[in-house]
Amino acid sequence: MMRKLGNSLLIVPYFDEMDEGFEEYDYDECTGNRYCAPHEWYEKGILVIEGDSLKEFLSIMSGINTSEIKEPTKDEIDLIIDWEERVRLQPKGFMNIKNRFNEAI
Repeated sequence: MMRKLGNSLLIVPYFDEMDEGFEEYDYDECTGNRYCAPHEWYEKGILVIEGDSLKEFLSIMSGINTSEIKEPTKDEIDLIIDWEERVRLQPKGFMNIKNRFNEAI
């Protein structure tokens, strides 16, 4: 799901479908949430596209009308911050999206 925040585009998990929680799906054990985000998001946080990367992304994805992309709701912001906090607690790092929300408000 795409959301825009300032001059950035956020690709965030589709939280509405993740009603079983954030647990990553384990294909070997058949446990976890089947609608989980990509594995990399569990290690690095959600995808933030900005600057030259955003320009390139939009040129490749020419059908995307950025004026139709909504900003995250308060509930989505809370879920994104919760997601990032969970990722931060893992040893591989995270993208600190919380500061972006504080600057945008």
